[in-house]
Amino acid sequence: MTAVDFKNLIGRVGRINYNLYGHVHLITQSDASAKRVSDKAQKYEELLKSPAEVQQLSLVSELALNQKQSIVATLLQGKTDFPECPPLKEKTQTHDNYNLMRKFGLILVRDIVKNRGSLVRRAFDECLTPEQEAQIKILFEKTASDPDNDDINLSYDQTERLAAAIANGLRYPTLDATGYIDHEDLYSFLIKLCGIFNWEKYERDTLGHIGKNWYLGKINLRTGKPQPQYGRLSWYSVILSQWLQGHKLGVITQQAIRHKERFPESGIELPSRQVVRYEETSLYHKNLVISGVLSIIDKIILFSIANYFLRFSNEYKKFHKVDSFDNDWYEYVEYGTTNPESIQIQRYGFSREVTDFIKTHKQKYVIIQSNGEIRLRRCLETCGDINVQDEVKDMLNNSPELFVD
Repeated sequence: MTAVDFKNLIGRVGRINYNLYGHVHLITQSDASAKRVSDKAQKYEELLKSPAEVQQLSLVSELALNQKQSIVATLLQGKTDFPECPPLKEKTQTHDNYNLMRKFGLILVRDIVKNRGSLVRRAFDECLTPEQEAQIKILFEKTASDPDNDDINLSYDQTERLAAAIANGLRYPTLDATGYIDHEDLYSFLIKLCGIFNWEKYERDTLGHIGKNWYLGKINLRTGKPQPQYGRLSWYSVILSQWLQGHKLGVITQQAIRHKERFPESGIELPSRQVVRYEETSLYHKNLVISGVLSIIDKIILFSIANYFLRFSNEYKKFHKVDSFDNDWYEYVEYGTTNPESIQIQRYGFSREVTDFIKTHKQKYVIIQSNGEIRLRRCLETCGDINVQDEVKDMLNNSPELFVD
């Protein structure tokens, strides 16, 4: 770990919005060799004392001239669907490098339209003339000026396809009266989003990942060609449906382990990216399944899918000219449930876990008023669960009107 990485990591504690100070624990494990422990302690001391070296922005260090030229050429065609373009010194382009190139291209077009003299814009001086800037401004003035398009993670080709799909009637899957989520309906909806947002290109390692044996898939009746098999997307949809139906993390991870036990040939991915057969007796493999599920919930569901659902919901409200609508799946993802009462309790400020406790003991602690709003009995403060009591104590101080005797 470099001094920059180290200082960036320890700088994440004691954030001023939450705490006045924070603690960083530097751990040296017991070891047969006292010298090894001593060496590690010395390394910590060096990292603490070392000044962070001056850093170059990735715009300067990672984006090659030929890539900047490719970005400009694409924009002059009125497009933001940038082609892959490896740096001249490389034979292939990594996915991270492509994402970097794409985001700088989207930042550039916004800076030109809004006439911002940014570092990004100045970095393109060597391959962009004033006449070309004027042409790009004309081509993108309408779309780049729209505040709904001010997101460097989405290009205009994606937003245009999304708007067209919603105009043609696309909406979130419908829940039944019990809030049940049909996995096939959810997976089918995600497949549609895959085409709209072009996940095969922009999220090819996760949401748009195609299995090696994709050619063995079902035949697409429209094209007559094999349907790509999005194995990871199917797995994400299973965990997503469990998350939305309010399942606890322990239940979700246990079901994932059982699935691997039933289908060990589906394999387990090691940290080296090698995929091996799942071994039921291996605690290491079980831990990999658990960490994998938690990572999917954190990085895929609560970040990637949540962001795409937010974009879908905003475009849906914009097209239908409404401020809100029923069956908003972005809300379901955000709150981890499709239950309206659970969502209302979480909106008050309670965590998902404490909300689950309150719902489980609804008869004892919940009062539903005539207008449908939820109030909580003050005796919840002495329910016996420490985590619940701590949150209730804060809520009593900040929002006492939520409680009744």
